[in-house]
Amino acid sequence: MRDTFSYTLHEVAKSIPDVFIIVADISPAASMEPFRQEFPDRFHNVGVSEQSMISLCTGLALRGCKPFAYTIAPFAIYRPFEHIRVELCYQNLPVTVVGVGAGVSYSVAGATHNAIEDIGVMSALPNMSIIAPCDPEELKPAIWACAKHNGPVYLRLGKAGEPNLTNDAP
Repeated sequence: MRDTFSYTLHEVAKSIPDVFIIVADISPAASMEPFRQEFPDRFHNVGVSEQSMISLCTGLALRGCKPFAYTIAPFAIYRPFEHIRVELCYQNLPVTVVGVGAGVSYSVAGATHNAIEDIGVMSALPNMSIIAPCDPEELKPAIWACAKHNGPVYLRLGKAGEPNLTNDAP
C-alpha cells in the first residue's frame, strides 16, 4: 500500500496545490521521491520528531494547506498523541495522519512497532475520521477524500504486498 499511497498522493498534489507531505524519518518515504523532486517545497522530512511533524502540519493547515503526516503507524499516533488531540482535533484542522504498517505489519521490529489499538485510540478523539482501506485500489479514492476533507483524518495503511480485493467491486 505504501507505494500506492506515494504514487496517488503525487497525482493528488498535481491537482491540489495545497497538498503537502511531512514525513518522520521513514525509509518507505523513498517511494515519495517523485513527489519530492516535483514539489520540493511541499515535502519535508522532520527526522525522528513526530511531535514536530504534527505541529508543522498544524501550522500548514492554519495557513490553508492540506498536509499529510506520514510515518510508521505507532510513531504517527502514539508519540505525538497530545499534539494530535490538542492541535488537530480540538481545532478540527484538515490534516491527514497516515500510519503505514498498522496492526502487526512491522512485527519483526518488536512490540514497539505494533499498532493494534490504534483505531480505538483515534476513534476516541473529537472530530477525527478514520479510513482503513482494505487494498491498494480502495486506497486511491481514500487519498482524494482525505485531501478534500475539512477535518482531521487517520489514514490507516498496511505495509506492502496487499492483494487487490476490490478490482471487480462496483
